[in-house]
Amino acid sequence: MSWPLLVRLAVALSLNFILVKGCPSCASWTGTPEVICGIDGVTYSSHCELFVALCQQDIITIGDDVNINDLTVEAIVGGYVSQKGKCPTDGGGGNCPDCTGMASSPVCDTSLVEYSSSCDLVKELCGLSVIAFDDGVDFNGWTDADFFSHCQSYVGWKGPCSGPCNEGMFSQNGNFPCRDCGPGTFQDQKGQLECMPCARGFYQSETGATSCQACPDTQTTVDSGSTSLSDCKDGCTPGTASASGLEPCQPCPAGEYQEGTGGTTCVKCMAGSYSPSAGSSACLRCPAGEYSGTAGSTSCGKCTAGTASTAEGSDICDKCGPGTYSEVDSATECQLCKKGSYSDQAENTDCKDCAAGHYADEEGGAVCKQCPVGTYSKSAGAETCTPCPQGTYSDSVGASSCTACSAGHVSDEGAASCTACPAGHYHSNNTCVQCPENTFSAGGVDSCTPCPADQIAAPGSDKCIDCGKGSYINPAGNCEQCPPGFFSDTIGASSCTPCQEGYYSDLMGSTSCKMCGVGHFSNSSDATACTMCHPGSYNDKTGARECTLCPQGKYSASAGSVVCFDCMPGTFSNDTGLFICHKCDVGSYASRSGQESCEECPAGQYNSQPGLMYCLQCQPGTFNNDTGADSCDSCPKGSYASSMGATVCDECPKGTYNMYERSHYCTDCPPGTYANSTGNIVCHDCPSGHHNPDTSGDTCTPCPKGKHAEDDGSHHCTNCKAGYFADEEGSAMCQPCEPGTFAYQTGQESCSDCPAGRFAPGNATTSCKACDIGSFSQPGSSTCTPCPTGQYGNKVEADSCTPCPVGHYAGVTGLTRCEACPTGEFANVTGSDDCTLCPAGSYADSIGSSSCSQCPAGKYSDKGFDSCTKCPSGTFSDSQGSPTCSKCAAGTYSDATGSTSCKACPAGTYSPVGSTSCLPCAAGSASSSGAAQCDLCAAGTYQDLTGQTVCKECSQGSFTENEGQTSCSLCPAGHYSSIAGQDSCLPCPEGSYSSKTGTVVCGKCPVGQFAATNGSLACSDCPAGTVASQEGMISCEDCAPGSYSASPGGSNCRRCNAGSFSNQRRSTSCTPCKKGSYAGDQGEVSCTLCPIGTYSDITGAATCKICQNSINTDVGQTECEACEKGTRPNSDRSECEPYNIARDKPASQSATYNSHGAANHGTDGRTDGNYMTQSCTHTPTQTNPWWKVDLQDTFPVKEVIVYNRMDCCANRIDGFRIHVGNTGSSSDAVCGEPLESADFISSAKHIKCDLSGRYISIHHPSSSGGKILTICELQAYTVDLDRPCPSGFYSDTGFRPCKPCRAGSYLDNGSCKICPRGTFSTQDRASSCNDCPAGHTTYKPSTNKCYGPKLEGHYYGNWLARYVQIPDLGQVKDNINGWVARVGDWELFDKDYYRSKKGVVQHGQTIPYDNPTVNSIKPIITNKFCYAPRDLGKSYSGYRSTTVSGKTCQNWSSQSPHSHNYGSCPTSHPHVYLNGNYCCKYPREKHYAPAGSTCDGGPISFGSTCCQGDSYVHCPHPPCVGSVGNHNYCRNPTSASGGPWCYTTDPNTRWEYCDIPKCSQDVDCYVEEGQTYMGTVSRTDDGQTCDNWPGTNQNYCKNTDDSGIHKPWCYKNGAKKTCAVDKCEQDCGDPESGLWGRFLAKNSGLCIDVAGYPHSGIGDNVQLHYCEVPHKDSTDHVFKMNNEGYIINQKSNMCINVLGYKSTQPDTNLNMWTCQFNMGTDQKWEVQWSTFDSCAFRLKNKDTHMCIDAPGQSERKAGINLNQYHCESDAGSDHWFYFIPTQDRMCDYTHYNNKYLAGSVPGHGYYASLASAQQACSRLGTKCGGVTRSGYTGQHSLRTGSSPQTSSTNEQSWVKQDCEDTHYNYFEQEFM
Repeated sequence: MSWPLLVRLAVALSLNFILVKGCPSCASWTGTPEVICGIDGVTYSSHCELFVALCQQDIITIGDDVNINDLTVEAIVGGYVSQKGKCPTDGGGGNCPDCTGMASSPVCDTSLVEYSSSCDLVKELCGLSVIAFDDGVDFNGWTDADFFSHCQSYVGWKGPCSGPCNEGMFSQNGNFPCRDCGPGTFQDQKGQLECMPCARGFYQSETGATSCQACPDTQTTVDSGSTSLSDCKDGCTPGTASASGLEPCQPCPAGEYQEGTGGTTCVKCMAGSYSPSAGSSACLRCPAGEYSGTAGSTSCGKCTAGTASTAEGSDICDKCGPGTYSEVDSATECQLCKKGSYSDQAENTDCKDCAAGHYADEEGGAVCKQCPVGTYSKSAGAETCTPCPQGTYSDSVGASSCTACSAGHVSDEGAASCTACPAGHYHSNNTCVQCPENTFSAGGVDSCTPCPADQIAAPGSDKCIDCGKGSYINPAGNCEQCPPGFFSDTIGASSCTPCQEGYYSDLMGSTSCKMCGVGHFSNSSDATACTMCHPGSYNDKTGARECTLCPQGKYSASAGSVVCFDCMPGTFSNDTGLFICHKCDVGSYASRSGQESCEECPAGQYNSQPGLMYCLQCQPGTFNNDTGADSCDSCPKGSYASSMGATVCDECPKGTYNMYERSHYCTDCPPGTYANSTGNIVCHDCPSGHHNPDTSGDTCTPCPKGKHAEDDGSHHCTNCKAGYFADEEGSAMCQPCEPGTFAYQTGQESCSDCPAGRFAPGNATTSCKACDIGSFSQPGSSTCTPCPTGQYGNKVEADSCTPCPVGHYAGVTGLTRCEACPTGEFANVTGSDDCTLCPAGSYADSIGSSSCSQCPAGKYSDKGFDSCTKCPSGTFSDSQGSPTCSKCAAGTYSDATGSTSCKACPAGTYSPVGSTSCLPCAAGSASSSGAAQCDLCAAGTYQDLTGQTVCKECSQGSFTENEGQTSCSLCPAGHYSSIAGQDSCLPCPEGSYSSKTGTVVCGKCPVGQFAATNGSLACSDCPAGTVASQEGMISCEDCAPGSYSASPGGSNCRRCNAGSFSNQRRSTSCTPCKKGSYAGDQGEVSCTLCPIGTYSDITGAATCKICQNSINTDVGQTECEACEKGTRPNSDRSECEPYNIARDKPASQSATYNSHGAANHGTDGRTDGNYMTQSCTHTPTQTNPWWKVDLQDTFPVKEVIVYNRMDCCANRIDGFRIHVGNTGSSSDAVCGEPLESADFISSAKHIKCDLSGRYISIHHPSSSGGKILTICELQAYTVDLDRPCPSGFYSDTGFRPCKPCRAGSYLDNGSCKICPRGTFSTQDRASSCNDCPAGHTTYKPSTNKCYGPKLEGHYYGNWLARYVQIPDLGQVKDNINGWVARVGDWELFDKDYYRSKKGVVQHGQTIPYDNPTVNSIKPIITNKFCYAPRDLGKSYSGYRSTTVSGKTCQNWSSQSPHSHNYGSCPTSHPHVYLNGNYCCKYPREKHYAPAGSTCDGGPISFGSTCCQGDSYVHCPHPPCVGSVGNHNYCRNPTSASGGPWCYTTDPNTRWEYCDIPKCSQDVDCYVEEGQTYMGTVSRTDDGQTCDNWPGTNQNYCKNTDDSGIHKPWCYKNGAKKTCAVDKCEQDCGDPESGLWGRFLAKNSGLCIDVAGYPHSGIGDNVQLHYCEVPHKDSTDHVFKMNNEGYIINQKSNMCINVLGYKSTQPDTNLNMWTCQFNMGTDQKWEVQWSTFDSCAFRLKNKDTHMCIDAPGQSERKAGINLNQYHCESDAGSDHWFYFIPTQDRMCDYTHYNNKYLAGSVPGHGYYASLASAQQACSRLGTKCGGVTRSGYTGQHSLRTGSSPQTSSTNEQSWVKQDCEDTHYNYFEQEFM
């Protein structure tokens, strides 16, 4: 045996084999390769390869830092070389295999040596003569198994000696040593702890298997772990099954299948498939158009119309989505809606045509698009929209027709608006044509206006002009423009003036000359242009006559310079007037601009080019020492200059040299040389025996011991070779080692003795020879000793031998390894010479065992066994070393050999004692695990199969009454079972039915039907006049008055259409209104008579027609009366009022004194009587002066009013007469008496006539002398102005026009009075008021309805419930804020005054259905029941929380099941709230943002950023885009096109739109004069689209100045136009309500105030002042009127008092005084409501009977003291007030500059009232107790007064005042 193999075996056996690391590689070896044979019989390609092999076996060692090329490798390994060349063929073994190309299949031999294959082990054993083959054996074709059979006894196990077990093997830890899997098992993965039994239907008879073999077709095995083909038996065929999988088998029932052989159960068909018959081996897929939704189906259902399934195997039919439909059952796809149609919901069976004004140009539309502006579609079903033709337009989307352009406007085809013809043009045939010469237009007209005779105009002019400035009148009399060089600055000039020097005019028609600009001059008159300054000069002033020369150091290079420039650096100028600067010469420079000379370069620098601004430094290696140099000199050899700008060169230092000129450094002397002086050109070699290893050396060093240097110039000393040494410094030669010593490394100072186990044969030895394996030696030995008996030596160079390890033995001396104990034996001590047999009950299954293992549980063994035997089936052993196995107990079984325990019979089976398998339970029974017998199924359960673990519950809709049943019975019709496992069925409850057997849930009676008894098989239709509006009704509801149901089975009572009514319950139809009456809304219970001024000439009218140019004087009319000639309808068409028939009619006179006294001044409507204001006529002094007016038609003249001159000369009218007739001369009839100035009252005189004619003229009867005729106005009427008002009419002045006394008031002695509280009048022109019925009352004075009676339990606090139908909204069934809504929605009304209040009824309280219905009061339309189309429902604040498909909405604050970005702001900061897209910190304080956020401060734009003056938080990504709220109501935070939507609670549906209708009209209105309006209307009253506001891209209407416009307006073509926005219907405040509030003066917009700011002193004056917003106790504007009439101030608790004691004098001032309760006092006031404004009232003192008044006529001045005065009733009086309620606790608004937000100071930006301030706040968007409010900042202006004002960041501080939901505040009453 060769020693390498023995070494490896010995090391492996000792488990101490270590590969030495750090051995060199031969890749870098520079020696000569030579093939050699080692003493180990191995051929090596070089000495280096042998060296590495010895190093790796630790035979030789070297240091980690030794370079292999420094060693004499040949000498070191010389003792280990057997011969040069290849080794001779080893003896022994003869014919051995060549394993080249054999696949790797590792084996581990008994010595723990790993071979890559069995072939490699055989080859090794063959080479060692352990095994031998005949020469004739051919190994070609041998497999790994063939080789394994020859080396099996030498194999410990198949697989590697380390790492995980191979496939087919296992071990206790998954790693070596491993064992083969036994028969009936396999393992197909590496590193496993156990083998797996073959599955049922498979077997394995071999060991070490990686897989199992399948039984033949149609066969299977009874159990798993089968070891033989004979275990395969005939099994159940596909489509059948049995508990054992063997015959006999049962076919699978319909709806189930079994696809394999030997099936034990059948499998239900999956949803989407079915099996129609028993015995199926596979299920069929439902065809397209059908589906099966549950497992185990026997057939598929058809998809209904509106759904489809597109593929086979569908488990559900997909609903046809928006834009698609299916109109038949079993549809395989949904059809796209055709063009021109749409479907906007799911499950559509057809599509709807697009409405007029809409179109669908693509198939599959879910919505129709609105026709864009400029187009229209006039009929339904349009695929495209038609462009508006020329001359028409449509300016809004969705138009069904186009509008013709107004006069003077044109449009192209498809126009969105018409364009006014520009100035200088007129409109003709939809074209703008230029005005001809001498005509003009301002634009937007159909014709141009001719110029006056003294003016001219060019074609296309917008005005006519005089011969004005810039022109002159030439000699021909024409207006001619001044030529260039001349000008004219006066009108009508006769010549033009030439321009003076320094000026010019370059255009025709100049009105002035222009000054020559800078850089130019003019030195002549009449210049048409200026001359540019010449180069070298400049001019920096305008109007110059000459230019200035540039000074020294400057230049100007171009003409027209306005300044001279400094000479650039590098140039200079030494003269004036230069246009270019000179360059500096070489050797000089100019570093600054504007220099007059250059400087020389200093030493060390140079300049070789002209015109430089700097000098260059000499480069390294050069120098100069002169100034003004143009170059530098090179440094000589032996010197250098290392830096820039050197003036000298330095010598090279010691240890360096330089052999070149112009060097910037010196070179270090190389190793082996030196230089010991400066300025060296070369370095010197080190002498022999010395070395210099460094650079820049100035000396050499002697060689150290162990080294030598033989030559001069050495840079290092050489190590002595191995086997040699040097023991002195400076050695030139090394000495050889003596015999018995060695030196195996180079550089030795001495030689070493050979170590133990080695010897040295002679001199100069580099290494000692090692003792061979099987022997050892001591230090210095010349021979080696063999290992003694019982030991072995497996190492060369051993100093001792090793005892045999346990499990091994050795009987002779000199062995190199010990033999392993055979299987079944063991040796448990070292040095054994024999092995012991394993005792009974144990085993040793491998050679070399040191001990015997006990048999594991489940096995047993006898003495000397090498393996244990498995317990047979039906037995087990549960402990180690068992000699026998025990039988399985009853109820358990063992179905395999080698069991360690018996298994409990699985549930559904049972077994006797000693069983090898379990028996299945019979049908109708079941068992749990380990059962000895099976239990019968209980009542309510069943089992239709054998071998089941549990009994099945009867499914919903079925039951069983007895035990042991194999099936369940279906519930009979009329009964149901909704819970599985029932032993009986229940009758269907009232309101439901069941028409079939097997019902799970009784169907709710559909809407329109009911079921009154239990157990119903069907539901009954509701009779006509009743409905069932919900499913599951047990009775029908009566249709309320105002609604009806025409046929049986109704689900909703339809509201009576407008124009009809029903006044009884259970109505089946509605009655149309008679002529003269109307019903304006749906759901009316009666018809209303047409009011005065209207009529209805048809039955069933929804509105009354307005009388056109006619009147009627009573209600309920069917036609109107025409007005007499000279009269016209008044504003409410209740009376024909006379008008001045002479107004603006053409007038003439005998002669005109001057233009101030023109004849038409007598009919122009001005009556001030002042001639100087051109309001009077005036003739010169003449005989028979006259004046007349042409009425242009013949009129009856009943009364003439003449206004006389009042500034002087009133008596000139004396004696003149008025004539009426058809000639206009003095021959016409005389009207009245002659005019006399004394008869005129306040400049006017009324003259009665009863004449007729076309002309009214004034003449003097006398022709003698000269007369002047002057009048200041003549008015003529066809009726008497002082005739009395007709019955039912009144007049505040006593003269016509008259007004009807309206409903809610009555006529009393010629004046109209309001009905007191508790009385009413329903018709206009009433003469008295009626008392309310018993138990009824009115909410306020002046009303036409009574309410009541009081119903028990219907009052909540002070609020009375009433029932109102919301128009056009259908039925509303939502539970809103805890109170129930039916057909409409409930509102709450104060029983003492009219105001709506909502949301105060607590949860669980239901307002009764039979409350009285109020129809005439229009409910407040909010957006809680519909959404506003203008903002797509973004403002919707209702309570709908279900989607169009009925899904429940997900709470916005929840992120489950769908995550989103609309949740709450960070909760880590309690004062963070949402504003726009950011989370704001509020109030101002230092805070920290959450992780991932950023904090900043400062004023930020509102809406897109945050709170002014506060720091703010950018929310972390995803952004906090909007806290919608902690609720699940539908909202539209994204402005989605379909309106409000929500996320759903269905995990499979992320979001859907909500079923909320659009509101019939948007709530977009203004209050007061619109200063706070912030709506989106952008159209004028005449239908034009507004222009954008200057500097913005918005055109929304607003009212921002004091222009006198009293509503929102905008610009259109530069003109201010009022906008088409209505005034809001205000909900009045009632001062007698007991609420705190403010009194707002109607005319001035000021509030009642206590003098001072704020003040509470006794005797303080009461005045009017700018309204202040209440902020707790910070204002003295808040008052309360108690039930006795005292007006109490909240600040001081004092009362408004009349100065003095019960003064009855008018103009007596008011002040504040201590309240005199329960005393006779003048502090009590009463409220008197107006008849013209339902919200206005006056305050009348109960003692003095006078009203609160502001001195002066409608005084509007702030700070004026209030007094008492005789009560006034006209609408223009300043006696009228509004009441604005508030509370102590309410939303806070901010101080601004120490002034409150309310008021109307021009230019200060205060709001005119709390209502307007609140409305602005509400639109800006912060939440306060359910009320919108704002922390208003930045770019939104506070808008009233003359200009917008912007709030100041530093002056404005917001303090958050939370509003509690339980506090009902004014804002909610007014605006929510």
